[in-house]
Amino acid sequence: VLVTSEHPFSYWQEILFQLRSLHHVQALIGSFELPETNPLQSIYEQVQEFTVPGLRQANSFRITTNRNGKAHTFTSTQVQQYAGAGILAQYPRSVSLEHFDVELRCDVFDNTVILGLQLTSTSLTNRHERRFLPRVSLQPHMAYALLAQARITEADRALLDPFCGAGTILIEAADCYPWLQLTGTDYAERSITGAEA
Repeated sequence: VLVTSEHPFSYWQEILFQLRSLHHVQALIGSFELPETNPLQSIYEQVQEFTVPGLRQANSFRITTNRNGKAHTFTSTQVQQYAGAGILAQYPRSVSLEHFDVELRCDVFDNTVILGLQLTSTSLTNRHERRFLPRVSLQPHMAYALLAQARITEADRALLDPFCGAGTILIEAADCYPWLQLTGTDYAERSITGAEA
């Protein structure tokens, strides 16, 4: 989701950080299209053209990447390396994967590269303390999307999740629709015990 506004970020911050369907919030720095030849070199050169807010005052940074779309001839790690080299050419700072002052995103979707400043330190989907979280579990933002598609109103009294697993849909429903009577079932005793916890 791209939001553009004449208002400063502070105007939107509280609203954006409460959206239940987002992983992270970023400030868009810029975007560009990759050429067919030498795409990594293009990333290195194009990244240098952008001003990165807060990086002049920072001691360290890191770059993370999400790469989707057509078959690329490069890896996400290579995108991070070339984008990082481009940033270092303009802002000679330390690179730190764990103790960084600024986190940049350099995401590639098909031929489009989007450079952004990540404003959330942890995913907004990590909004509940979970005592039971199996390796394969529905993500909270997907549970929220399913509930939104159900178009629940105050006239609805109950919600049944017949395959509740870790209880993610039920937990989201408890937050969003506190008047609902919630029921979950599952064939695995471990899931029932975990969802109850």
